[in-house]
Amino acid sequence: MSFTDDDFVEILNYCKDLSNFHENAEVSYDNIVNVSDSLIEDSRFRLFNFDNICKNIYTKSNGRRSNLPASADGLYFIIGNENNALYFFEFKNVPLHAADYKKELKSIKESLNNNHCYYQQDFCPITSHTLNSLDNIKSHYEDERICKLKLKTTESLFFILPKLFQHYKNNRPDFNKTHEEFIDWLLKLNKRFILVFANDNPNIPNNHFSFENKLKDNYKHFEKVAHIETSIIKKKDFEEKFLNKLEFIPDI
Repeated sequence: MSFTDDDFVEILNYCKDLSNFHENAEVSYDNIVNVSDSLIEDSRFRLFNFDNICKNIYTKSNGRRSNLPASADGLYFIIGNENNALYFFEFKNVPLHAADYKKELKSIKESLNNNHCYYQQDFCPITSHTLNSLDNIKSHYEDERICKLKLKTTESLFFILPKLFQHYKNNRPDFNKTHEEFIDWLLKLNKRFILVFANDNPNIPNNHFSFENKLKDNYKHFEKVAHIETSIIKKKDFEEKFLNKLEFIPDI
């Protein structure tokens, strides 16, 4: 017997009932305004607060939390058509255009080249040891923003969801699906990681760049390994194309 989409729906419903977790559990199904940290102002929609789900399942019996994995902000599971899909949402209240720190390191190195540092050390304003350290930093440096986003994808998928499965299984003695069956289902399932950035700032300086292409390059390996597609969009596009996929909160 294999793990199914309906099984995962049951796990998500389990998350909504905070009595299944420690008494300090935080709301798991939330208004999108809270999940997006007010990047999205439309309060008519809600989704799973994946940060809070992570906190709830990693809360120890004494109420403490330690060494939490890096979690995506939101989670939503669309079921009922031919292309059932699991959506991870990460909301960044900054525009896609930002300073390219790796490019600035390269600029510093080129400036030192112009000062003959790599050819005539006597004319260099810094020591050879500092120069070698700079070379080493540049060769290993990756933008922290990109590293953190990749980490959220990896740990949300391979650490937090399996931990959630185990938490559910531990509290449902009659649930007979195995960890291996869950992982097999998870890897085959259509998944999308949606990175939502603030709209562009018209006053952005010319020395800034869009690190969208860098993000896309870094996410390519997820497509083949984990069957996950990444979309990098602005707030405006999210509101036009994705917001209406979420559950609507009716007026009371």
